[in-house]
Amino acid sequence: MKILHQLDTSGKLLAAFAVILALTALLALHALSRMHDMMLLTALPSKQEAMQRAVELYNGAQVVTFSLLAGMMAGGSLLALWLARSITSPLQQAMQVAQRIASGDLGTRIPPQPDNQTGRLLLAMQEMNDSLLGIVGQVQGGARAIGGAADEIADGNQDLSSRTEQQASAQGRARHPTGRSGTQDDG
Repeated sequence: MKILHQLDTSGKLLAAFAVILALTALLALHALSRMHDMMLLTALPSKQEAMQRAVELYNGAQVVTFSLLAGMMAGGSLLALWLARSITSPLQQAMQVAQRIASGDLGTRIPPQPDNQTGRLLLAMQEMNDSLLGIVGQVQGGARAIGGAADEIADGNQDLSSRTEQQASAQGRARHPTGRSGTQDDG
């Protein structure tokens, strides 16, 4: 049983089927042994006694067969339930992680997973999440840089506008040093 715990899901499934087949073979051998006993009993001196013993063995073989069949069906059902849960549980976890990432929650951390298909899927989703987080960080940094550059351009434009007004005012004073509006009285 210790070996079964060390195998991955598919290995466990194969091992479980092997155990079921081995149990089936043992029970079949037991049934064959009983049938062999029945054949030996037919050699008993009294035919009526042999017939009664054969009927008992046949009924016993039926009980064993139906018990074996019921046990195998129950075991198969439990195995199917276990297998379904071992497949759907990680897939549900992957779906929840994908929904969180899709909703913008890039802080999602996925715990380490076993090395199977679903575990590799979750690992790839974690790598995608980390990559998206890096891209968002780069975009935010670029937006901050553009915002800073736009502020500098606006400040530069304001400064240029102010200097232009100052120069225009200075040129206007240079043309009209007395401060009058263009006509002088000569006379």
